Amino acid sequence: MGYKPRQLGHVNIFVRNAEKAKDWYEDLLGLHTYGFTPGRAAFMSADLGNSHDIALTEVGDDADGPRKGQVGLNHMAWYMESLD
Repeated sequence: MGYKPRQLGHVNIFVRNAEKAKDWYEDLLGLHTYGFTPGRAAFMSADLGNSHDIALTEVGDDADGPRKGQVGLNHMAWYMESLD
């Protein structure tokens, strides 16, 4: 028997440039920037009541393609109905 997710909690994505990625998500999806540290990370949400739906973690312009700790998806968090 598997667990059934209720909804997605958040996604953390490694990006080469957090500011460029932040601007893209603001312009394309209209996300709100909850927190931003240039050169490090941006925390964005669709709902102002959430601390973040997407975290964009900067790894640098010279980062290789998808490999552990590089550009790509870091993790996703799900809200679950129950783990029982």
